[in-house]
Amino acid sequence: MKKVLFLLFLVPIVGFSQNKKEQIITLNFKLDSLINKISNERQASKKEIVENEKKISSLNTQINRLNFKNDNLSVKLNELKSQGIKNESDIRVLKYKIDSLYSAIKILDAINKDYRYLHEESEFNGMTGNIIYFENFSNNYSVVKSGNKFFLKFKKYPIPNKGTDILNWLKQFEVQNVTSIVYDYDVDPEDWKGVLSYTIKTYKNGISVHELGSYGGISIKIDIPFLSIDDAKVIFSKLSLWNMAEGCLDEFDLKYEYDNSTLITSIYFGNGC
Repeated sequence: MKKVLFLLFLVPIVGFSQNKKEQIITLNFKLDSLINKISNERQASKKEIVENEKKISSLNTQINRLNFKNDNLSVKLNELKSQGIKNESDIRVLKYKIDSLYSAIKILDAINKDYRYLHEESEFNGMTGNIIYFENFSNNYSVVKSGNKFFLKFKKYPIPNKGTDILNWLKQFEVQNVTSIVYDYDVDPEDWKGVLSYTIKTYKNGISVHELGSYGGISIKIDIPFLSIDDAKVIFSKLSLWNMAEGCLDEFDLKYEYDNSTLITSIYFGNGC
């Protein structure tokens, strides 16, 4: 009876001891896992630290290079300041002056090319200098009064770009009046082709265009006040005349005439087939 009671008492103790041992084993396993995890994380952190240190070192190198370049630029800037260029505004002013000088050189070069063959004759041929380069014409005329008369103040003639259509060049001066007359319409009224006609077109600035049309041909005379033959040659060397005088000729034979009594230069040309 005593043995039975002893065994009954011993069984729970043995079971408890066994359960405790298993818990210890489980805890040791978890501890080992935790230690391994911490170790791995430390290794990863060390690796990340090393990589970051490399990046920092690389960035420091770039910063040093930029600082070096900045120091060089600062030296150059100080040199510029010592020469009187104090800020970006001064640099822009200098650039503008350089561009202006370059434009002036281009203008002088163009004038030289345009006039190099024009002034060989000593004969006076009009009021030279009434043309302008690289400026647009404006119809905002100033009005002046002399006695009972009102006058539009004269404006210089703009030199066109090479190849400009003469009709477009004239358009800027604003048409004042147009008169067209046909001479022999009754010759063939059923099949009329403009056998002989005359048109005069006057512009606000005093230019007048005379057009004589006949079957198979056209003759043009353009009167321009206060313009010399030399200046007229410069202007008309740039213009395309085809749309004003269409015909079979590809090149135009221009003739210039200056009237000292009216101060007008007349330009003559024509075309036909």
